[in-house]
Amino acid sequence: MYSFTSKTSFTLGFLPQLIRISSPDCSRLQQIKVNQSLHLLCRMGGEFPLSCLNDRTDFRIPREIFTARKKEDALMIIHELLHHIFQLFSKNLPQGPWNPSCIEKFQNGLHWQIEQLETCFGGEMQQATRDWKNGLLQNNILKVKKYFQRISHFLNEKNYSRCSWETARMEMRRCFLFLDHLLKKFRKKLYM
Repeated sequence: MYSFTSKTSFTLGFLPQLIRISSPDCSRLQQIKVNQSLHLLCRMGGEFPLSCLNDRTDFRIPREIFTARKKEDALMIIHELLHHIFQLFSKNLPQGPWNPSCIEKFQNGLHWQIEQLETCFGGEMQQATRDWKNGLLQNNILKVKKYFQRISHFLNEKNYSRCSWETARMEMRRCFLFLDHLLKKFRKKLYM
């Protein structure tokens, strides 16, 4: 459970602009939610089935996106990643073996993270959008989109089979580990 001081306020989903959380608190909550999402990903389908080993593939996660130097760039990359993960896990999910409660909590958590990111860091994200001429950010956002296109294409090509989803789920676990690393780096910059 989260503990808040009297100076810290929490934004509720139905009161997005009324109450704001400070930047360090927002980044800490984002990191907690990333860890919770990673935990739910692990729980929703259990162990990776040995029968799916032949379906494993390297989606080539663009590691350079996790080395963003500017806070605004990191925020845009985090937002883009969360948005694509949410979209990926909003359609054609496998029936049966996955825990529906974990899936729902995972989807709700992602939605919450996206909303909180926009609420807490809207100004910084708008600044990054205004500075869109930044070729490095454009290139990194494009790499994120292509990464998720490869995953979507793989799922489609495999007819959204259980093994293809297990492979995608394993890949998202990797993605969340990189996202956690980026958030830790981002938090350090906030406290400097």
